[in-house]
Amino acid sequence: MQKLYRVLDVNVNRASEGVRVIEDLFRFYFENESLTKECRILRHNLRKTMKEVDSHLIESRDTRGDIGLSVSQKVKNDSKESVDQLLISNFKRIQEAVRCIEEVLKVLSLYNLSKDMERIRYQSYSLEKDISVYLKTSGS
Repeated sequence: MQKLYRVLDVNVNRASEGVRVIEDLFRFYFENESLTKECRILRHNLRKTMKEVDSHLIESRDTRGDIGLSVSQKVKNDSKESVDQLLISNFKRIQEAVRCIEEVLKVLSLYNLSKDMERIRYQSYSLEKDISVYLKTSGS
């Protein structure tokens, strides 16, 4: 079970970080208050939903033993050439991480939390659409 909580930990962090990147772009780059607020709400919903298992997440964390960093350092396929690419990649990061969280929570018999995370994933889809519409209509 400890390793499943480790999977949750990394994906909660991954999703929250993805939202933070988008939130900061809308706060400081686009200076759009309403979309910044939507991002903030999404990020807080994610963290609040997982509060119940926070202690398990931190206990299971093993950053020193994580093989992912060395793998990541060797690849260059994560470069970004535009703000649009940065937004798209972070939305995909959020959605993939939240889906992973949903599935692991089911195995841990935390079905209600899994359903909460499903709602958060759909919230991210709606936010992605809102941002897409904003970018098309603002000429950004």
